[in-house]
Amino acid sequence: AIVLTALGVATVMGYAAADTLVAAADLRWLALFQALVAGSLLHVVVHRPAPLTSPTGGTPTGRMAAGVGALLAIVTLATLSHGSEHGVSFGFTSTLLTLCLETAPALLLAFALAGVAQVILPHASLGFLRTGRAPSEALRGMAFGLPLPICSCGVIPLYQTLVSQAVPATAAMAFLVATPELGIDALLISLPLLGSELTLIRVAAATGVAFLIGWGVGRLAPNLSTSAAPVTESESERPRLWQRLRSGLRFGFVEIVDHTGPWLILGIVIASLVEPLLQGDWIYMLPWGADVVLFTFLGLPTYVCASGATPLAAVLIHKGVSPGAAIAFLLAGPATNLTTFGILAKAHGRKVAIIFATAMAAISIVVGLGINMLLGEIGMPTLTALADAHASWLEYSTLAILVLVFALSLLRQGPRGVLGQVFSPYGDDDGCHDHDHDHSHDHDHSHDSQHHDEHEHAR
Repeated sequence: AIVLTALGVATVMGYAAADTLVAAADLRWLALFQALVAGSLLHVVVHRPAPLTSPTGGTPTGRMAAGVGALLAIVTLATLSHGSEHGVSFGFTSTLLTLCLETAPALLLAFALAGVAQVILPHASLGFLRTGRAPSEALRGMAFGLPLPICSCGVIPLYQTLVSQAVPATAAMAFLVATPELGIDALLISLPLLGSELTLIRVAAATGVAFLIGWGVGRLAPNLSTSAAPVTESESERPRLWQRLRSGLRFGFVEIVDHTGPWLILGIVIASLVEPLLQGDWIYMLPWGADVVLFTFLGLPTYVCASGATPLAAVLIHKGVSPGAAIAFLLAGPATNLTTFGILAKAHGRKVAIIFATAMAAISIVVGLGINMLLGEIGMPTLTALADAHASWLEYSTLAILVLVFALSLLRQGPRGVLGQVFSPYGDDDGCHDHDHDHSHDHDHSHDSQHHDEHEHAR
């Protein structure tokens, strides 16, 4: 009570004496003090206490309470910031609203389709990936992975599961590249932001890269397999269709939203910040092709979500970055990061990991340069045109629903859990946070938190 009373009195006194203190203070020391306060607040928000009692830390009640506080803070910040860009033609707020309105319908549809896709996937998926020669195996792994809405974090334990269940490295590595590069959510969000032509190029490029990496690099990796046969599910044990649909929709609007939502929000916010901050003609001053190389190597070591990186790519093109550089970034970023290299080095050796990284960089650069050289100008919607177009009732209503979906995700995870998806997406243990994606209802390559125990049981 004494501490809370002292805090309240100090707050009132600080507010009352603010004008006098600011007028008397040295601006340099005032700026340093503001930086200290901001750092303290960020520490409180980002810091995750150890040990964690759950993937997001704390109890469900505590996470919900923290989520309520975060929602109130967001509403307060939005209210205080309203009108701060008066007179700015295309600032942060207008860019953010434009991107949100354009992507909301596609994202809602993507979450629904991503969940339903789990229902229609084949039961004998592992057997499907084991058949054929090396090129056929790479094609199967690529085809199986492209539509799945699984990020780089989720695909890593799933890759380990596949190779341990006698799936050839050619198929597993094609799956490793294809899955995080382009899922249903990334495809649907690309259409309004990048246009149909560049979206088709993105799909074709992701398909080609996954096949080439799987066929070329996968053949160099030794197959890691166990003698255990995959667990199959009899028809009598399968849940009914409506149960599987309900489970699939829950997977789409709960688990996928929890894991990819923070990256989507971060991507849209960064894109909205880049638009007013990225000024000047330095991009046009770069030699031809230099932006392709630059954005390829920016994407290689970093963790970026395919759908979350799409708004950033759209804004970069709007600011003058070539379409080839944007596609190179979208190819290299989602499929590669430091953890992927570590897992490949541990599973197949450092040589295979280095060849994988080199091949990804080389193919991404060649694809980007080829797009700029062969296609020239590509028609795609500009942010100015999107902002000038009058938003329909569908866009506003879907945006309201999407805000509700993300708010529920914030209440489930709490602000630390949401930020933990971004700042520590691979957790503290074996290279990935605790995905609880229940794919077992439709196929036998579950990558939930029990996959390790299942492997031990199979052995």
